[in-house]
Amino acid sequence: MKIGKDGYDKKYDRGIRKEIMELLISAGCVSYDGLHSLEDDHEHRIYSRTIQKMIEEKSVCLVKYGNKKIVKLLGNPNRRYYKNESGINYYSRYSLVYAEGSSRYLSDRQSCKRALLHSEVLMFMYGAGLNATYDNKAMIMSGEPLPDIGAYYYTSLEVKNTSGYSAVVGITNDGKKVSNTRSFGMVISPCADYVVYDIDTALIRWSEISETQFAFSCGMMLSRLREHNKGIVNSCIVLYKGNSAIKRAFEATGNKSSKTFISAETGYKETYYIPYSSEGRALIRMMVSDNWKERLKEYYLTEYDTNTGSLSVVCDGVKTKNGKEYALLYCIPDITRLYRFLKAAEINPARYIIYCYEYQVSFLKSVVDGLAEVYATEIDETVVY
Repeated sequence: MKIGKDGYDKKYDRGIRKEIMELLISAGCVSYDGLHSLEDDHEHRIYSRTIQKMIEEKSVCLVKYGNKKIVKLLGNPNRRYYKNESGINYYSRYSLVYAEGSSRYLSDRQSCKRALLHSEVLMFMYGAGLNATYDNKAMIMSGEPLPDIGAYYYTSLEVKNTSGYSAVVGITNDGKKVSNTRSFGMVISPCADYVVYDIDTALIRWSEISETQFAFSCGMMLSRLREHNKGIVNSCIVLYKGNSAIKRAFEATGNKSSKTFISAETGYKETYYIPYSSEGRALIRMMVSDNWKERLKEYYLTEYDTNTGSLSVVCDGVKTKNGKEYALLYCIPDITRLYRFLKAAEINPARYIIYCYEYQVSFLKSVVDGLAEVYATEIDETVVY
């Protein structure tokens, strides 16, 4: 062990140990499940082994929430393993503090679960190549301006602190109160901005009033941080695990008994459901690229007229020769448009075609119900660059 004169363990100045510590400082904890978002299975094993060594060195400790494992710091950052003062100050102000997952108190267990999901979202964005750790992004909370280049992920706590957001009590369809946004953070880039949610494997309670207010606060924040911003955030990303979660959200749409929960109609103009997977990370990288939707349409819909804004049917392309044919490009995973496209197919006779990626086929076949043909291709993010 290389210990400096100041008592600092120099192994933590480099490599995976340093990376894990930066994630811990930024997210508050590191979920073992979130390690899959960082690299492939081989790298995942390397991260796991390094964390085990860190536990043995007593720089971190292990916490269990059900069958999930979480790594967290032992109290405040120990200067033997971490000495960056700005990081220590950041941790004390913006990292999510949570209770033990095995506590007998429900509120403690809920806090632990939210911290776990919060960590997984940040690690997913970090794994997708976004600047997500505190040391790689502007401290907008302290008045630093947003750079003109690069894509960034800010946690909900950072956004609330910067935007001056004040929680609005929203009421769900069954009379339940939702007193705060369910957002986990925000993706900010020169090309597009997205409020980020995570439904994990189940639906979450949803109040359009609360979420609209949060999106408005985000827009006002961006207006202050940028010279050329409209002050509107009308797109969101919903992260999910497994097709059952996204299918339930889709089926809840338009169902009065399900309006309590998130669905395909969120109140945002665009709602992108993104899986926790390598395909999901590729989509995130595309979604922060300039003109990404237009480039995908140019590549996949060469035989269609893509000027569809005046049509009564929500679609991305149309053909009128030999009968009317409508196409939806679900490679742009906007579930709101998918829902409206299939609704049109129920009442407006024509040929309906959905173009998608291979990973989306299973979900689409479970909801299309014969209303449209589905054609798939492998994901290729180079199309948008």
